[in-house]
Amino acid sequence: MTGIKMTIPLNGDVTIHVASLVQDFWDDYIYFRQQAESVDESKDLLLYKRYVRASMHSYFSYIECLMNSWITQRGLNINLEATSLNKKIECIQNEKGNDQTSKFSIMEKARDIRNDITHFKPTISKFKSKNTEIEIMEWLMEGHFFHDADEFTNWLDRASKELNLERNNDVQKIAEQYIQSLSI
Repeated sequence: MTGIKMTIPLNGDVTIHVASLVQDFWDDYIYFRQQAESVDESKDLLLYKRYVRASMHSYFSYIECLMNSWITQRGLNINLEATSLNKKIECIQNEKGNDQTSKFSIMEKARDIRNDITHFKPTISKFKSKNTEIEIMEWLMEGHFFHDADEFTNWLDRASKELNLERNNDVQKIAEQYIQSLSI
C-alpha cells in the first residue's frame, strides 16, 4: 500500500514522493496524541478533547488500513468492504494461531466511543449514564483511549513479527532505495 511518484520540474530538480496511507494515519495519530498530551486540560479542555478525538479517528483509520493491508498480503479471501474491523482483526488473530484471546476487547470501549462520536445519536446510549455526551467527555478526559491504544499497539507489534508483516512503512528508506535504483 505504498506508492512512489517522481516529479522533475523544468529546473531539473528531482523530487521523490512516497505515499503510504498506513504511515500517514500512524503519523497523524502520533501527532494528535502528542498535541493532546501537551495541553493542560484544566486550562483548555476543548483543545484537549479535540486532539484526543482527532488521535482516536486517526488510530482507527490506521488499524483499518493496516488490517486491510495485512489481509491482502496474507491472501485471505474476505470482502474488505463488507467485513467489520473486529472480524478483520479476528482473521489476523487466526493467522497468528497461538493468540486466541480477543485483543480487540481492549479497544471495545474506545471503538464504542469512536462510533458514538462518528454516528452520534443523542437518544441512544450504550453507557451507564443517560447523557452520552457527558459519558464521552469523561472518558476522553480520563485518558483511557491512549492506554488502550498502547496495549493494542503492543499486540500489533507481536503480530507483525510473528506474521512477518510490516506495521509501518519506512517511507524515508523506500525513497532512498528508489533514488539509489535510479542512480540519482
